[in-house]
Amino acid sequence: MHFLEKLLRDQELWLMRRVRDYALEREYTRYTSTLEEAWRVSISGLTDSIICALAISDDPWELGPDDDYANDPMAEFGKYEARMHRLRGITLEMFLGLMKYYRQSYLDLVKRSFPSQPEADSTKDPARYARFIERVFDRIEIAFCAEWTRSEAVSNAIDELQVANRQMTNEKNRFLTIFESLPSAVFVLDDKGIIIHMNHAGARLIDPSATSGGHYYSHPDDQILFPWFEDELSRFRMTGEGGVFEFQLLLAQGGHRQVKVRFREMQDISFKFPGTIVILEDITDLKRVEKGLIEAQSALRQQASHDPLTGLCNHGEILSILERQLSKSKRDGEAVSVIMADLDHFKRVNDTYGHLAGDEVLRQTAQRMRSVSRDYDYVGRFGGEEFLVVLRGCDKDSAVIFAERLRLCIGSKSMVLSEGTIPVTISLGVASGGGNEEHDADALVLAADKALYRAKRNGRNRVETATEELPVATP
Repeated sequence: MHFLEKLLRDQELWLMRRVRDYALEREYTRYTSTLEEAWRVSISGLTDSIICALAISDDPWELGPDDDYANDPMAEFGKYEARMHRLRGITLEMFLGLMKYYRQSYLDLVKRSFPSQPEADSTKDPARYARFIERVFDRIEIAFCAEWTRSEAVSNAIDELQVANRQMTNEKNRFLTIFESLPSAVFVLDDKGIIIHMNHAGARLIDPSATSGGHYYSHPDDQILFPWFEDELSRFRMTGEGGVFEFQLLLAQGGHRQVKVRFREMQDISFKFPGTIVILEDITDLKRVEKGLIEAQSALRQQASHDPLTGLCNHGEILSILERQLSKSKRDGEAVSVIMADLDHFKRVNDTYGHLAGDEVLRQTAQRMRSVSRDYDYVGRFGGEEFLVVLRGCDKDSAVIFAERLRLCIGSKSMVLSEGTIPVTISLGVASGGGNEEHDADALVLAADKALYRAKRNGRNRVETATEELPVATP
């Protein structure tokens, strides 16, 4: 690959921005494309013409009186551009003026890429390649002028313009229809927050009676200030931050909608249309579905971990909690105590009043146990009429005091049911572990269970504590 070809290919972006800057400085951007790709394509076409010349010879292509520019491959770009710009209503003078700055951009690249003095190697002579580029541009411009002034082209110019105008009108209508049909609300704002344009979905957020295309055709000159996100827009314009967020939008007609807000800068490298695009995506229904899923998941977790009758932790969950608390106590050095509780003579309640009454007794027992528990205590239904309480950071003496409080709460006041007033008492066994030693959850529960049965044997409605020493868990 010729080094000049490599230079032009590698520096395509630099060339595009260089000529854009010249166009900005000389105000040609009032009539040029706003999109970067259009500028890149023009640079690519010019570079292809230069490379086409290089492929034949890298000597400067001097001009001759008999040169055939109509069939000159390196001038093909000029002929194509003549046809396209004539259809767009660009004048010959305007095009040739801008072409001088395209030419200057390529010369600037050569100047910055080679030393000011030629080297012994003539292939690195900047003057040689500057002259080469000059002559290629000369040929392109001559071909452009020849194509522009051809008699048949001039005579067909009005017809061509009419066809081009119809095509541009259809193109405008196509994009306007797409814009109006977008389901998300889209607003185009100037740098003062005035709405330059908005689609139908956006207009309806401001005026529910808005019609499709109404802002574009019926109210194009209305100065409507965008009513939301003033602070967020200011921060985005200053820092580029906060371009995506969620917001509860209060509507002019009442009510609200949850929206995802997106800010975007106008993709205009010519700075002809400064401003911000605001897109509001209605996610109200999505949020409602998400909330329903979260609630359903929470309900499933509740069902999986809690007893449906009492609302307490079920057997598996309370044991899992105990294991977690024992692991934590190993790290923190805090004691963990458990209380195994069992309602006294519960079978008599079922036999005398029925199982529905027995269920109500269990529910009221659970309520009373929760009422005297701390926020960080855990109460679970272990099975049947048995309950297991896990007390973190609580030694044996404190656990006994708590167990007595439970006993009094359950037994000091009869339970009132539709079947009558039923006196209920409870027996409790206490065991403590954790602290500086690692204890097994099953061993702790077994010790509390033995203490419970001792309370049963000793007359019920009482608290007993574990007497045997707990075994230390093995790794």
